[in-house]
Amino acid sequence: MTRNTVFFLLKLCVSIALITFIALNFDLKGSAERLLSIDPGYVGLSVVVFVGLLFNNVFRWRIVMLAINASLDFWKTFRLLYAGIFFNQTLPSSVGGDAVRMYLARREGLSLQGAINGVMLERVATVSGLILLVVVTQPFLLSRIGDNPAKFVFPALAAVALMGIVVVMLLDRFPERFQTWKIVRGIG
Repeated sequence: MTRNTVFFLLKLCVSIALITFIALNFDLKGSAERLLSIDPGYVGLSVVVFVGLLFNNVFRWRIVMLAINASLDFWKTFRLLYAGIFFNQTLPSSVGGDAVRMYLARREGLSLQGAINGVMLERVATVSGLILLVVVTQPFLLSRIGDNPAKFVFPALAAVALMGIVVVMLLDRFPERFQTWKIVRGIG
């Protein structure tokens, strides 16, 4: 048997075992009843929101890629981002989807530096946006939690994120003695 045949049979056996496990240990009839009772309007709304978020993410990643002169056309970016989202959902952490995006971007002709920097900078933009969103909506939360020391966590995170972004942006302007450090050059 060839190596490909062995891998195929191994994958087939794992798939059969997982499907059997699910069929024996989960109430499939109850799950089907719950799925059929969902309002189709909510399903449609969730699809619209998902597609809107997907296009938003594609535009954000394209903006980052254009800023670092590592451009992919819109549909390639869409395809790679969607593959990354799939692997984010199926692998134990979101790092796997990012690694897949880097790998696929590299296969599409981007330089290794462009592929890594594009995904990492897009991730920084995403996390920064989420922190900003929490800071903006925090006053609504504070009215519910009252005087709790936890109310300072997200403004502190926002300040740290902003300082981190500024430091990363200015790494190439650090004094020459810091430029000899491999970590400074790599992050810069």
